[in-house]
Amino acid sequence: SNAEAQLSLFSAILKSPDIYSFADHIYSSVPIEVLKTPPEVDNKEIAAWKNVHLVENLLYISENNCYSQVLEVLKFPLQHCPDILFMALLQSNGPLTRLRQELFTSLVPIFLSNHPNSGPILHHAWNSSTFGAPLKNIIMLSMNEWYIRSDSDQSRLSRILDVAQDLKALSNLLNSRDSRFFMFVIDL
Repeated sequence: SNAEAQLSLFSAILKSPDIYSFADHIYSSVPIEVLKTPPEVDNKEIAAWKNVHLVENLLYISENNCYSQVLEVLKFPLQHCPDILFMALLQSNGPLTRLRQELFTSLVPIFLSNHPNSGPILHHAWNSSTFGAPLKNIIMLSMNEWYIRSDSDQSRLSRILDVAQDLKALSNLLNSRDSRFFMFVIDL
């Protein structure tokens, strides 16, 4: 019932993995075997983020007036293990909350660039039965914004085309009725 205290405890644990680590105990794990380049399993700071229950709890706490504090805690996996965080967000229970949407929106561009695990991550996201159409929309919007922010860089457009064809999502992009996609679709 005390989200701030729970978050304080989680933060302290995550900052001291040599004393206590979420990775040392039984938990529901992110399926890292699907990743082409698995994370460092010996690094306890990264291994803790394979714990789906940890991510579920942080998402829950963020909905209880601790949004910015949870976002601060999530900066580490965003920078050091975005693939694990993305998979944990996909696998964790709960609705597509504001924080989960923001995290997906921040993470998709990482995988649009040539991240070693971009293929498996984007395939899992595109074919997600849990989040379905809303997550597909986030991916398409991220493609659009990633391209627009680059001042229409043709190499990014080529990468988006490759990813869209790989995901079998090209028709979804080209048939979008969203006005934000207009120039992007024409270029594509």
